[in-house]
Amino acid sequence: TELLADASDTLKCVMKPVEPLSVLCHGDFNRNNLMFKYDDDGRPVDALAYDMATVRYGSPAIDLSFFLYMNTDRQTRDDHWDALLDAYCETLAAAAGDVPVPDRGQLDIEMREHAFYGLAHTSFFLRILLEEQKPIEPLKIGMSDDEVLMFLLSYGGERATDWIADIVQHYLDMAYSEMSP
Repeated sequence: TELLADASDTLKCVMKPVEPLSVLCHGDFNRNNLMFKYDDDGRPVDALAYDMATVRYGSPAIDLSFFLYMNTDRQTRDDHWDALLDAYCETLAAAAGDVPVPDRGQLDIEMREHAFYGLAHTSFFLRILLEEQKPIEPLKIGMSDDEVLMFLLSYGGERATDWIADIVQHYLDMAYSEMSP
C-alpha cells in the first residue's frame, strides 16, 4: 500500500538513473514499436525499435518490465519468467562484447527496484489494448485523478481487470514491491 500511496512519486523514484547499470531506455518498449525481419521460414531473425518519443536514461528494468508484463500472460510468467530473464542476460552479454552488463543477480535487484514502471504503464495501456466494444476516447485536460481512474476502468472490461490483477499478483509474488526507499 505504501508503494501506491503516491504512485507519482514512486514512478519518479524508479525512473531516476542509478549507476552503474543505467542505460538508454526506449520508454515505450512494446511489440507495437518493433519492426521484425524474418528468415525464409518465417522466423524472426532481427528487430528494430522505433517511435523514440519517450527515450530516457535509467534502469534496464524500465523497458524490460514493461515489455514482459505487456506481452506475457499468467501461464507464461509462471512457467518462463526466470528463463526469460536468463535469456535477456545471456543475449545482452553476448551482444555487448567487452562492455560490462548486469548478471542475473544484478538484474533481479534492478527489477525489484524499478519494475513498478512496467506495472504502472501496463495497468494503463493494457486496458486500452484489450478494449473490444467501444472506441477509445482521449483523456481530457483537467480531469481529476478520480476521473482519470474511472475513465481507465471503463475500458477493457473484466478481461483487462483479470489480466492486470494477474500482473499485480506476479509483481507481489516476485517481491518487486519491496523496493528500497
